[in-house]
Amino acid sequence: MANSETRLIIKKLKTNYQRYFLRAYQYQYWLVIVNNHFEDVYSVFLYTQKIKTKLTRSYELVYFSRSDQQYQDVQTALKQFSNLSISYRDTPHLIHPGRNVALDRVHGHNS
Repeated sequence: MANSETRLIIKKLKTNYQRYFLRAYQYQYWLVIVNNHFEDVYSVFLYTQKIKTKLTRSYELVYFSRSDQQYQDVQTALKQFSNLSISYRDTPHLIHPGRNVALDRVHGHNS
Protein backbone atom coordinates (compact mmCIF):
# COMPACT_ATOMS: atom_id res chain seq x y z
CA MET A 1 0.00 0.00 0.00
CA ALA A 2 1.35 3.40 -1.00
CA ASN A 3 1.93 6.01 1.68
CA SER A 4 0.27 9.46 1.62
CA GLU A 5 3.21 11.14 -0.16
CA THR A 6 3.14 8.51 -2.91
CA ARG A 7 -0.63 8.84 -3.27
CA LEU A 8 -0.22 12.61 -3.79
CA ILE A 9 2.45 11.98 -6.43
CA ILE A 10 0.17 9.52 -8.23
CA LYS A 11 -2.73 11.99 -8.06
CA LYS A 12 -0.56 14.73 -9.61
CA LEU A 13 0.62 12.26 -12.27
CA LYS A 14 -2.97 11.40 -13.24
CA THR A 15 -4.05 15.05 -13.28
CA ASN A 16 -1.18 16.13 -15.53
CA TYR A 17 -1.60 13.04 -17.73
CA GLN A 18 -5.24 13.95 -18.36
CA ARG A 19 -4.26 17.58 -18.99
CA TYR A 20 -1.63 16.83 -21.67
CA PHE A 21 -2.83 13.56 -23.22
CA LEU A 22 -5.28 15.10 -25.68
CA ARG A 23 -5.69 12.10 -27.99
CA ALA A 24 -5.32 14.48 -30.91
CA TYR A 25 -5.75 13.15 -34.43
CA GLN A 26 -2.50 12.33 -36.27
CA TYR A 27 -0.37 12.49 -33.10
CA GLN A 28 1.76 9.84 -31.44
CA TYR A 29 2.13 9.73 -27.66
CA TRP A 30 4.54 7.83 -25.41
CA LEU A 31 5.85 8.02 -21.87
CA VAL A 32 9.44 8.35 -20.69
CA ILE A 33 10.66 7.70 -17.16
CA VAL A 34 14.01 9.33 -16.42
CA ASN A 35 16.32 8.33 -13.58
CA ASN A 36 17.89 11.77 -13.02
CA HIS A 37 21.12 11.34 -11.08
CA PHE A 38 21.88 15.09 -11.16
CA GLU A 39 18.82 16.11 -9.15
CA ASP A 40 18.39 12.73 -7.41
CA VAL A 41 14.81 12.30 -8.71
CA TYR A 42 12.74 10.21 -11.06
CA SER A 43 10.79 12.19 -13.67
CA VAL A 44 7.86 11.03 -15.77
CA PHE A 45 7.36 12.75 -19.13
CA LEU A 46 4.66 12.54 -21.78
CA TYR A 47 6.09 12.92 -25.27
CA THR A 48 4.01 13.84 -28.31
CA GLN A 49 4.82 14.11 -31.99
CA LYS A 50 2.61 14.94 -34.94
CA ILE A 51 2.84 12.19 -37.53
CA LYS A 52 5.11 13.05 -40.50
CA THR A 53 6.87 15.86 -38.63
CA LYS A 54 10.12 15.97 -36.68
CA LEU A 55 9.07 18.30 -33.86
CA THR A 56 8.66 16.42 -30.58
CA ARG A 57 7.20 17.99 -27.46
CA SER A 58 7.58 16.74 -23.93
CA TYR A 59 5.63 17.54 -20.79
CA GLU A 60 6.93 16.68 -17.34
CA LEU A 61 4.02 15.03 -15.58
CA VAL A 62 5.62 14.51 -12.18
CA TYR A 63 8.96 14.09 -10.43
CA PHE A 64 9.73 12.47 -7.12
CA SER A 65 12.76 11.54 -5.02
CA ARG A 66 14.69 8.45 -6.03
CA SER A 67 13.09 5.82 -3.84
CA ASP A 68 12.79 2.29 -5.18
CA GLN A 69 9.47 1.68 -3.43
CA GLN A 70 7.96 4.95 -4.65
CA TYR A 71 9.23 4.21 -8.14
CA GLN A 72 7.51 0.80 -8.13
CA ASP A 73 4.26 2.27 -6.80
CA VAL A 74 4.20 5.07 -9.39
CA GLN A 75 5.08 2.73 -12.23
CA THR A 76 2.33 0.29 -11.20
CA ALA A 77 -0.25 3.09 -11.02
CA LEU A 78 0.87 4.46 -14.38
CA LYS A 79 0.41 1.08 -16.05
CA GLN A 80 -3.08 0.79 -14.54
CA PHE A 81 -4.45 3.95 -16.17
CA SER A 82 -2.32 4.22 -19.32
CA ASN A 83 -1.64 1.86 -22.20
CA LEU A 84 1.02 4.09 -23.76
CA SER A 85 4.46 2.61 -24.34
CA ILE A 86 7.05 3.49 -21.71
CA SER A 87 10.73 4.19 -22.39
CA TYR A 88 13.33 4.37 -19.65
CA ARG A 89 16.31 6.73 -19.55
CA ASP A 90 19.18 7.04 -17.15
CA THR A 91 21.44 10.07 -16.68
CA PRO A 92 24.60 8.76 -15.01
CA HIS A 93 26.89 10.90 -17.17
CA LEU A 94 26.44 14.37 -18.60
CA ILE A 95 27.38 14.31 -22.29
CA HIS A 96 28.10 17.49 -24.23
CA PRO A 97 26.84 17.33 -27.83
CA GLY A 98 30.26 18.39 -29.14
CA ARG A 99 29.50 22.04 -29.80
CA ASN A 100 27.14 24.63 -28.41
CA VAL A 101 23.88 25.18 -30.27
CA ALA A 102 24.16 28.59 -31.91
CA LEU A 103 21.21 28.54 -34.30
CA ASP A 104 18.06 26.47 -34.04
CA ARG A 105 15.02 28.29 -35.39
CA VAL A 106 12.66 25.45 -34.43
CA HIS A 107 13.44 25.76 -30.72
CA GLY A 108 14.16 29.51 -30.69
CA HIS A 109 17.94 29.54 -30.31
CA ASN A 110 19.33 32.58 -32.11
CA SER A 111 22.90 33.53 -31.47
